[in-house]
Amino acid sequence: MNLRWWPMESSENYLFATNWYRFWSTNKLHLKSDSNVQVWSFRGSDQKLCFAVVCVEEPVVEVVDSDS
Repeated sequence: MNLRWWPMESSENYLFATNWYRFWSTNKLHLKSDSNVQVWSFRGSDQKLCFAVVCVEEPVVEVVDSDS
């Protein structure tokens, strides 16, 4: 899978290209609509640019009743 820069009129975006559907179908239990993800980049031992996609869970906020 490739990460590509995609210029648009109002912004610049990065997108996954080449085999992105295979990536999604393999991870569709974790990647839902409106999922928050982080993309981490690093260099492999051969200096090839690699990246990791991490699903970020929304923090759980506990509501405490002040009257109890």
